[in-house]
Amino acid sequence: MQIAVILPAAGQSKRFNSPASPNRSKLELDLAGKPVFMAAIAPFLKHPQVCQCILAVDPDKVDTFKLKWEIRWDFTI
Repeated sequence: MQIAVILPAAGQSKRFNSPASPNRSKLELDLAGKPVFMAAIAPFLKHPQVCQCILAVDPDKVDTFKLKWEIRWDFTI
């Protein structure tokens, strides 16, 4: 069986307040040396039945997100 994973990541982080990073979304904050979104998706990338991982980001931020992260992590958004 092949499984596709959809990770919802389109929130606005309005309730999230980080004095250290006031202009960054919580998806980009460091968690054990990786941005939160990569730490969240990493277990699925290793699973043998997962054939696709989809990170559902805010449509208004897709281009910015791709420019910032696509090259660094070698994946397609």
